[in-house]
Amino acid sequence: MSIYTSKTIQKMPDLLVYKLTDNVYRVISTKNFSHAGDMKAFPRNRNKFQKELWIDALVLNSDQRNQGIGTKILKFAEILSRQMGFKGRIGVVAATLEFTSEIPPHKFYRKFGFKSYEKKMNKFIDEFIVQNRKLDFLVMPPVAMHYTPKNQSFKQKAIDWFYNLFV
Repeated sequence: MSIYTSKTIQKMPDLLVYKLTDNVYRVISTKNFSHAGDMKAFPRNRNKFQKELWIDALVLNSDQRNQGIGTKILKFAEILSRQMGFKGRIGVVAATLEFTSEIPPHKFYRKFGFKSYEKKMNKFIDEFIVQNRKLDFLVMPPVAMHYTPKNQSFKQKAIDWFYNLFV
């Protein structure tokens, strides 16, 4: 099926994201028209009161890293979460899958605004970010991290605060 429009395209987006299967999204870079990566995400109950978009896997091709693509994918995930009625909440397990990875995903997610329920882990990752040190994959275990947008309602902030007291 072809779609024609009379409007001229002002600027081609850097990334095109399309749904490959029910839970898998394919990311194409329009800069070099290549496969940039994939994201597997699905709805999940965060707790009794909240649902979130859970990112089961976010994989970028090695030649596409450190170009801002991962950040744009997370922004897409936030929009997708809002469309699903989850108010932009996202969850993920930050884990290093490659032994040669110089930048474990823990720092990447933390810089975006993700938090772990373990305050010590947040402080640990923050220290590495401030000191601009590399994290060794042996030092960093898989960590469950959650993202909640800053512009949430007072009611939602109260629910988050109350729930975090018991986690």
